[in-house]
Amino acid sequence: MKLLHLADLHIGKIIYEQSLLEDQKYMLKEIIKIIEREKIEVLLLSGDIYDRSVPPAEAVDVLSEFLNTLIKILKIKVFIISGNNDSKE
Repeated sequence: MKLLHLADLHIGKIIYEQSLLEDQKYMLKEIIKIIEREKIEVLLLSGDIYDRSVPPAEAVDVLSEFLNTLIKILKIKVFIISGNNDSKE
C-alpha cells in the first residue's frame, strides 16, 4: 500500500494582502498528478488544512474540489486530522 502524507496546507492564506489561493490550486493539481503517477492508495492530510478556523468560502471550494477528485474520481482513501488553525478549540 502506498501512502502520501501532506500537512500544513494553510488553504486560503493571505500574505501582505496577497491571496495564495491560485498558487494553492496549482499545487493541489500537481499533487493529484503525483498521486496518479505514483499510484498512491491513501492520503493522510494532517494539520492546518485551512489557514484560519473560519476559512473563506473560496478556500472551502478549493479543498472540496481536491477531495472530490481524490475520493470520487481516483478512489483514494483520505484521512484528515485537523490542526490548531482548523478549529477554535
